[in-house]
Amino acid sequence: MCKRILFAVSMIVILLCNLPGCGGGPGSREEKIYQQTIDAFFGALDAGDADGIRRLFSSAVVSGDADLDDRIQQLITLYPRSKTTVMFRGMPAGEYTQEAGKRKAVAYATFPVVSDRTYYWTYMELIYQDDFAPENVGLNCVHFYTADEYCIFYHAENSEVPLDIGLSVYAQQVLDTEVRCIQSYPYAFVPYERDLNLPEMESFIEKNRDLEAFTNLFGMPNAQGDLGTCYYALNGADGVSVYLELGTQGNKIIYANLVDDLEYIRSILEEKS
Repeated sequence: MCKRILFAVSMIVILLCNLPGCGGGPGSREEKIYQQTIDAFFGALDAGDADGIRRLFSSAVVSGDADLDDRIQQLITLYPRSKTTVMFRGMPAGEYTQEAGKRKAVAYATFPVVSDRTYYWTYMELIYQDDFAPENVGLNCVHFYTADEYCIFYHAENSEVPLDIGLSVYAQQVLDTEVRCIQSYPYAFVPYERDLNLPEMESFIEKNRDLEAFTNLFGMPNAQGDLGTCYYALNGADGVSVYLELGTQGNKIIYANLVDDLEYIRSILEEKS
């Protein structure tokens, strides 16, 4: 997972549901504010509305980032500008400071978006309350990645989200392989001409956890993850790809799940404790 250097604050809360006044679940005030900001950002981006994007950033960012307008234009030029589907799920992470009756609240998350059938990833940090410095309220930083760039970043050792304020657009590096979104994360994907049968794979795993025997029968995985995970592409309903996720340790399969591009679907083989 991506790692992040936290700001020095007197009180840090990892989940926003722990903030005072939060409803503690979907539909909370903090989640709504964050979701509304995401929708406004990509609505303006789809429309090519540079002013609409700029207005979402805090006045401190607008006045302090001399390159903001150029980067907004860079993003508008790069982006397909068709209707975006935002794949943000659940609560964002957050930081919260309280001192002498004043509060500061920050929400942030990294999530995939799809436009013109192409995946991108966005890290978005929103300061939605700052009694210490009201000029900081608004978007503090947005990091926009093409799929190739985020795949390189996500799988890099000791990766950390940059702390630069304003807008950063990462679109220079290109991989020599396809990148697919699997469970909301990017993976280098190797296509194979084959028709895998999930019931046969499930039956094998239930009887034999030997990884070498599995690959000898079904072939190499389409994608390799971190910490011993790998993925086999299957044909789902209506041509939508689903994946068999294997968790491995050495030459042993320790768990197996069925997943799709965004989410876990079901367990096939549970890891023994």
